[in-house]
This record gives sequence, structure tokens and C-alpha cells, in this order.
Amino acid sequence: MNTVTFDTHAAVQELRAADLTEQQAEALVRVLARAVGEPVTKTDFDAAVKDLGTAVNDLDARFNGLDATVKGLGAAVSDLDAKFKGLDETVKDLGVAVRDLDARFKGFDAAVNDLRARTDVRIAELETRLIKWMVGMTVTLIGVMLAAGTAFVVAILRALE
Repeated sequence: MNTVTFDTHAAVQELRAADLTEQQAEALVRVLARAVGEPVTKTDFDAAVKDLGTAVNDLDARFNGLDATVKGLGAAVSDLDAKFKGLDETVKDLGVAVRDLDARFKGFDAAVNDLRARTDVRIAELETRLIKWMVGMTVTLIGVMLAAGTAFVVAILRALE
């Protein structure tokens, strides 16, 4: 039987290239190695990396949008500082605006935390799907090997008759 070795170091490097942290890449490779217990084909691994890469790219796009929002809020704060500088009454109004911005940032933090939580759930779902698929493939391969072995033994017994 031909097998394809699972180069964990190369797998970690490829996941790192897809913008996963080293800790995430190593954890994923460990999970894959334990779940399969058998070598993984390059096609299987490439498909899993592609799915994870797509998820990472989606997260990058979402975080880039959030960065633009933060920059926009920073520009608005700078504009307010320039308009209200030196005026006592306006300073009071600025205090109100700053409190409003603080509330917005708290809402932004909540949105980021929610996005992170949903991302973690999505990654966990993808990991679960990948593990289930790999376990299913392993069971299928074992079944095929058992069937082939049984057919081989039957053929030998018939030949000996």
C-alpha cells in the first residue's frame, strides 16, 4: 500500500503562510495528526488548508473594514479638537462628545469581541467538519483494506482446495 507522509513542519509553515498564528497552525496540525492516525494525502491537506485560508482571508477583510472605521473616528476626534480649542463653553461640549466617542468605542469593542467569538465558533466548526471527514475517510479506508484482505484470503483458500 502506498502512503503519503504527513510533514508536520511543512504543514505548519503552509498554515503560517495562510496568516494563522504559529500557535494556531501547530494546534491544527496536532489535531489532524491525532485524529487521522494515518498519513494524510496532499489533496486532503490542500483542501483543508484552502478552506482555512478562505476563512482567514474573510477575517482579514472584516478586520480591515474595522480599521478604516477606527481611522475615521480618529479623524473626527481631531476635527473636534481643532474646532473647540480654547473655548470654555465649547470645552464642555467637547467633553460630551468625548463621552459619546467613548461609548462608541465600547460598542466597537463589543462588536470586535462578538466578531472574534463568531470567528472562533466558525473555526471550531471547520475543525470539527475536517476531523469528521478525516475520520470518515479513515474508516472507509480501513473497510476497503479489510474487504481486500478478506478477498485475498478467500482467493488463497480457494486456490488451496
